[in-house]
Amino acid sequence: MSSVSCDWFRSYLTGRVQCVYHGSSKSTTVVLLFIFYTADSITLIEGFGFRPHVYADDPQVQGSCRPDSLDQLQLNVSACLAGVSDWMRANRLQLNTSKTEILWCTTSRQQHRLPAATIQIGADDVHPSMCVRGLGIYIDSDVSMRSQVTQMVAGGFCVLRRLHTIRRSVPDPVFQSLVVSLVLNRLDFGNATLASLPAYQYRRLHAVCIQCCGTTDLPASAFRPCHAPFA
Repeated sequence: MSSVSCDWFRSYLTGRVQCVYHGSSKSTTVVLLFIFYTADSITLIEGFGFRPHVYADDPQVQGSCRPDSLDQLQLNVSACLAGVSDWMRANRLQLNTSKTEILWCTTSRQQHRLPAATIQIGADDVHPSMCVRGLGIYIDSDVSMRSQVTQMVAGGFCVLRRLHTIRRSVPDPVFQSLVVSLVLNRLDFGNATLASLPAYQYRRLHAVCIQCCGTTDLPASAFRPCHAPFA
């Protein structure tokens, strides 16, 4: 991350606090205390050779290997998850295995080499998934982003159909604001993960933008900032 990006995040986060109100009581340290409480888990995961990514109470463990070292990586994943589960029990936390997902990623031509065996976490067996959702982004095992595009396109057209039912009941500026906030903002969310997609996937996303133009009677240039990556 460049210094300019760091400066931007610093200017946005400096001086900001997060708090929880309950009646007349106010807490300003809930998030900070939780981070301190779970900081040891990051060191634990790194000790197994993995890269941890923690967002609030949603930790992710990432690792990679060469194709001929897949068996060893699988053993390391099992050991790491077992270690995290033991650490959480020792710290009076509980690992929700029903929400724990495992995703093996490789190219479409190497999909047959991915392990299909379950990984035991405590007393539960977790089956590898073909697609997982992390922070609102769907990731396929072949990293094609096919599921993410499908969700964006289906969600966009679904919202447009519902908005069409109130088209004549609200003023044009209000309707245009609804389209931008409910449809185009969804296309913008996480669009950096859609870089280098095949042209046919971009056309699917662009079709939603074109439909927005037709629905709101605005020229395509009005939505250029939103659909430029898909043009």
